[in-house]
Formats: sequence, structure tokens, C-alpha cells
Amino acid sequence: MEIVSSDTIAKFDSLSFDDESREDRELQKKRDFRELAFFVEGTRMKKIVSVLLVGIAIFTFAFGRPALAGDAAKGARIFAANCASCHAGGRNLVQANKSLKKADLDKYGMNSLDAIVNQVTKGKRAMPAFKGRLTADKIENVATYVLQQANEKDWK
Repeated sequence: MEIVSSDTIAKFDSLSFDDESREDRELQKKRDFRELAFFVEGTRMKKIVSVLLVGIAIFTFAFGRPALAGDAAKGARIFAANCASCHAGGRNLVQANKSLKKADLDKYGMNSLDAIVNQVTKGKRAMPAFKGRLTADKIENVATYVLQQANEKDWK
């Protein structure tokens, strides 16, 4: 003998007489949603900030002037005493097409501190080596001066 049908039990189970727990569940859902929204927004912000920082770093390294290791003022004095006889005003009195102007340094792969230091230290063809005459610091100062003149002033 069945007093209550299974349909009645199912309907009874679906009803909730605990309004407070229903409200609690709704509040918890809202809190969970807010936390999720805050997390998503925070993640977006982190991505935006990361992209901006990477962009700034790339821009700085790509378009920033490289720091020159030597002292250009000292290099100017050394250049005047040792190099100006052949390279006055950035020219080349021995081989006119290989001047110290920016275009020629670029053309011949010499527009870097390392390339100029190597050339001055070891010499090449008509240019004598200065390894025994100048210290490494003085050669670096001359190279810094040459790059500064070529890239910033083009020897003007």
C-alpha cells in the first residue's frame, strides 16, 4: 500500500523551504561571478601592461642610440694628434672613396665600435696598425669619437 506516490515525492524534493539557503546560494553565485570578473579583468590588465612594456623595450633598443664605451672628447685629441694627417674632416687622403663619413662607414661595414677598434688596432693596407703606439683605451676613445662624428654630425 502506497500512501504517497513517487510523483508526489519528486515534486516535494524539488521544492525548497529553506529560503535563507537559497539566498545564500544566490549571494555566493554573485560573489563567484565578481571574483571571476575581477580575475579576468586583472589578467587582461596584466597582458596589456606586459605588451606595453615589451613594446617600450623593443622601441628603446631598436631606436635608441647605443652607448659608446669610450670618451669622445679624449678621442678627439688623440685623433688630432695621430689620425688627422690622413683623415682631416673625416676624409681619407690616401683612398678618397673610403672616408670616415657615415655613408662610407655603412657601405664598408665599418659603422660600429668593434669594426673601427679592429681597424685602428691592426691596420689594413695603407693604414698602419696603432696597437703598439696607442693603448686599447685610447683606441676605443678614437673609435668613439669617429662614430660620434660620423653618426651625429657627419663630420660637419
